[in-house]
Amino acid sequence: AVVYLRQTFPAGTNVSGWGPGKLWDAKMEPVPMVLELRYIKTKEDLFNWMDRKKVQAIFVDDYLRNYEPGLWDTIQKQIGNGLTVGFDSGQGAVQVLVRTPGS
Repeated sequence: AVVYLRQTFPAGTNVSGWGPGKLWDAKMEPVPMVLELRYIKTKEDLFNWMDRKKVQAIFVDDYLRNYEPGLWDTIQKQIGNGLTVGFDSGQGAVQVLVRTPGS
């Protein structure tokens, strides 16, 4: 995922995720997805937040899935409906989701 992010986005690109570690490794600007985002329940909520924060991708790992299950549920429903899987570790353990062009 780190290599994908480095090859796909310029350094300093806003990428959201639960924790910043891998995003720092990829030279991205982390945009945390914790606690205060539990209000996000709809596609509109998610994409409006992404637009406000200029988020270009979402880094999904077990931390996001386990610690923010409601948010993950909303995000997961947008795969194929405004979000595209740009990277998948092969087991689905780590994914990078990107906005589908035109969404």
